[in-house]
Amino acid sequence: MFCRPLAAFGLFLLALAPACRQSRQDGVPRLAILSFENLSGEPSLDWISAAAAGVIASQLAPAPDVRALPAAALRDAYTLRASRVLHGSLTMAGGRLRLWCVLEDLDRRRTLTTMAPAGPVRDGVLPLLSQVARALSERSRPLPSNSELALRLLTEAEVWTGQRLALV
Repeated sequence: MFCRPLAAFGLFLLALAPACRQSRQDGVPRLAILSFENLSGEPSLDWISAAAAGVIASQLAPAPDVRALPAAALRDAYTLRASRVLHGSLTMAGGRLRLWCVLEDLDRRRTLTTMAPAGPVRDGVLPLLSQVARALSERSRPLPSNSELALRLLTEAEVWTGQRLALV
């Protein structure tokens, strides 16, 4: 007796799911940015795993064409009702750092684009993260500081306290 109405309601909710993954205010797609994996083999770069998502999200904050939110795992992307997800890893070879990034459409379950910015180790990872943010939106803005030491200390403090601290 109750099965048919429940099944119909379930189908109704499934039909609405893609529309719910956009900001209700203005239809802007939501982008969940997952933690990046440190595949460089260099333990001193482990802080980047936790910091990368926050840095990219902060740089995309003023962009009107995307709502970027850090997410710990893919399940969090669904909880945030994201329509897209960005994930990646960091490698190091031959004195160069490289970010391997994949942007996926969660609704269609397909890869939209891949990015692999690279640069000398001496320049650090912040310019690479800025390249990724710029590729996602021309309206992104760089962080007010290029100090990787400051970012590393902030990230370690967040891990130690268990609280998100402001990047700006």
